[in-house]
Amino acid sequence: MKPDAINAAFPDRTVQTFIVHLVRHSLRFCGLKDRKNVAKDLTRIYSLASQA
Repeated sequence: MKPDAINAAFPDRTVQTFIVHLVRHSLRFCGLKDRKNVAKDLTRIYSLASQA
């Protein structure tokens, strides 16, 4: 379900995006050889953004 649809139905709720879903989606654009290193870097990036 899209965040816009959730916010329309439940305006007072916070939509939570899980890091694992963001990483998996991002890896679709990456070659098979590079996925392990890219996943490690993306996890660090997404984790930092949530702590700020």
